[in-house]
Amino acid sequence: MVIVWCILVGIAGLSLLWIGKTFRKSNPDIHSFQWKYQSATLVIGLALLGISGIFGQWISLLGNLSAPVTGLAFLGVTPSDTWTSIGLTFAAVMALVTLTVVLLQTGKSTKVPLRVIAINVPIVLIFSLTNSLTEELIFRVALIQGIDHSIPYWIIALISAVLFGGLHYFGKPGRIPGVLMAGFMAWLLSYSIIQTGGIFWAWFIHFVQDVIILSIVFATSQMGAIKTKTS
Repeated sequence: MVIVWCILVGIAGLSLLWIGKTFRKSNPDIHSFQWKYQSATLVIGLALLGISGIFGQWISLLGNLSAPVTGLAFLGVTPSDTWTSIGLTFAAVMALVTLTVVLLQTGKSTKVPLRVIAINVPIVLIFSLTNSLTEELIFRVALIQGIDHSIPYWIIALISAVLFGGLHYFGKPGRIPGVLMAGFMAWLLSYSIIQTGGIFWAWFIHFVQDVIILSIVFATSQMGAIKTKTS
């Protein structure tokens, strides 16, 4: 079952790349592209959720939000720490790292007025919710539900890290920094789901990162369109 679910999740991940590339060619407008991409990929995520739940053990939405954190002592986590405190801490720290890397990869010369970012807030929040949910369902929830629970959870977390991190070579942030960041996040979020029994912290932390990424993506895309029209 491990190999089967690795293949299924890998295929689903590659399909996200293919859908993104295909829709981007036919939908140069960022809003049109995101609506179609998010809708199509969410269907894939929900399908894997259902299949893995039928053959495995369903994971809840919340779980135990204040479950104790184990196995992360090398990150400075103490035996008294819970996912309530660690979840918020990692969300903030990873957000800062994500912002720094995405800005560096986007280019220092890109200057985006605050008003351009502000007008996109509602749509960015919506797409961040759907995109983070889709990727959590595919790369974490379906994998954890589908794989035999007799396998050590650190192996499941490692599999998620390899699949999710590898595919982010083509994402944003991308290349080697993107692989390392996405791989670490996948590994950490797998721990959160396994130890809390719910998707909440994984979804929340992922959502925060996507808000930052999509805010920059939307803003830079619109600034590029404005420059094209005025040139």
